[in-house]
Amino acid sequence: AFFGDVLEHFGFPIAVRENTADRFDLAQNIPNPVFTQTTIPYQLETKANVRFSIRNMLGQLIYDKELKNQSKGNYHFDINVKDLGLHPGIYTYTLNINGQSSTKKMIVQ
Repeated sequence: AFFGDVLEHFGFPIAVRENTADRFDLAQNIPNPVFTQTTIPYQLETKANVRFSIRNMLGQLIYDKELKNQSKGNYHFDINVKDLGLHPGIYTYTLNINGQSSTKKMIVQ
């Protein structure tokens, strides 16, 4: 796992993250589990094109949004599960930034 910019394996550094221009952080949605509305925070280290998507456990695309040229900073998506027609279950949400992506799980009750 990466710890900062260093990839460690059994406590020994084995790689250093070199591409720092496209770095970003995707946080866990709050609250989780979700009853009606949730917030998904993320942070950009540099200006980037952002694509946010939600998929069900079958991999079917439920929601997809592209935001072009977002500046460096802190952002969030506010999701109303009823507006998206999400039924109780487990979903994944993915943030894709300039070809790199991060995915987390979200539980809808």
